[in-house]
Amino acid sequence: MNDDSKNIGGIGIAYRRRSVRKFTDEPVSDATLQQLIDAAIHAPSGKNMQNWHFVVIRNKAVIHQMAALVEEKHEYLLGFIPAEDKQKAF
Repeated sequence: MNDDSKNIGGIGIAYRRRSVRKFTDEPVSDATLQQLIDAAIHAPSGKNMQNWHFVVIRNKAVIHQMAALVEEKHEYLLGFIPAEDKQKAF
């Protein structure tokens, strides 16, 4: 697929999406957060209900606690996947 075909209908952004796994300690301004939330509320939602709820957490201790809870639940859910190869993929 060439670059032109990736931009048909404005979907080019989907091909330019990337994951970020390294973050800086630089704080995000309130204005930037507001811009991001404004953009997020325009994303599609199930049945176009747009029942958005956003919580901004800046306290690093709370963020680490939440990450630990997610990891704990992830491990719990792995127990429901019987095949070892599926567990590795999960």
